[in-house]
Amino acid sequence: MLRRRPRLIVVAVDCYNNEGNPDSKMLPIVQEIIKAGRIDSQTARFSGFALLTAMPLYDTVEFLKSGQVQITEFDALVCSSGSEVYYPGTSTEDGGSLQILTTPPILTIDGDVKASRRLSGN
Repeated sequence: MLRRRPRLIVVAVDCYNNEGNPDSKMLPIVQEIIKAGRIDSQTARFSGFALLTAMPLYDTVEFLKSGQVQITEFDALVCSSGSEVYYPGTSTEDGGSLQILTTPPILTIDGDVKASRRLSGN
């Protein structure tokens, strides 16, 4: 289920250590932004979050899990520098596994960008 919100807080963050792993300061940045967006209950009701990162989806999910940040905190995850766009659902199915709705952009011959929707794994 996609959530419609009049306001979207976009968190575009990438910070890596010498080994290519997310830097230790990256997670607190994400957590503080989410916390700040939830302080005012009126703002929290009408605002959603989108996370933009160069990490692929699997690494992004593992990164968020390491800081106990639920994937469902985000209305959109833009991964792999924009080549993957995911809309986490608000419910879980299949024994607790998260179903993620994807809409990868498709560039047509005319140069128009169109999106198709499908459930991952189908």
